[in-house]
Amino acid sequence: MQINAILATLFAASASGAAIKSRYATGFTVTNFTASCIPHKGPDYLPAVGWTGCAEKGAYSWAVDKFEDGLKLRVTTPQDSHGNYTGVYEITADQFVVEQRGASISQRYTGPSDFTMPLGV
Repeated sequence: MQINAILATLFAASASGAAIKSRYATGFTVTNFTASCIPHKGPDYLPAVGWTGCAEKGAYSWAVDKFEDGLKLRVTTPQDSHGNYTGVYEITADQFVVEQRGASISQRYTGPSDFTMPLGV
C-alpha cells in the first residue's frame, strides 16, 4: 500500500512538512499535520506504523497505533539518559473520511492540522 502522510518530515511517503515543537513540561505542539492514502486499486486505509526516526540525542521518533476505529499518534524524544518525553494524540474515527475514486477507496485525515500532544505513556 502506498501512503501519503506527514509528521515532521516523516510519517510515510511524501508531501509538505509538519513541524513538531517540544514543550517539555506539558507536551509537543504539532503544526501542518496531514495524513492520507494515495488511491490505487483496492481499499487503502491509514496503517499502524512502528517506531521510526533517529536515535541521536535531541532527535524525535514517532509511531502510529490503531485503536478501536481510530489511530494513536506518539512522538518521543530523549529527556535524559534515563527516560524520554512521549507525547500522545488520539485521532478518532470522526476525523477520517473514506472516499471512493473510481475503482479505489482511500482514507484521509480531516481533523485539525495544528494540535498539542500531551505527555503520556
